[in-house]
Amino acid sequence: GSEKVAKVFEGKPAENSEFDALVKANFPGAISNKQLATKVVSVLEGKGYTPGNTLLATSLCADELARVLEDDFVKVYGNNF
Repeated sequence: GSEKVAKVFEGKPAENSEFDALVKANFPGAISNKQLATKVVSVLEGKGYTPGNTLLATSLCADELARVLEDDFVKVYGNNF
């Protein structure tokens, strides 16, 4: 799981510190997609959920920003519905 998350984010552009500062100023406590995916996979692994025994279901906002996060989870857990 964690290795898959690392591979998903391998080769992606570095986070934009100026943009991150703007987001965090307006949304204190906000985390990056990479941080969220890492936390989710870690928590689920601790409960016995793996990419091999987990069916991914997403319910995210249908805008272009959420699609990146959804695609990242698909790369870890496989196709979603």
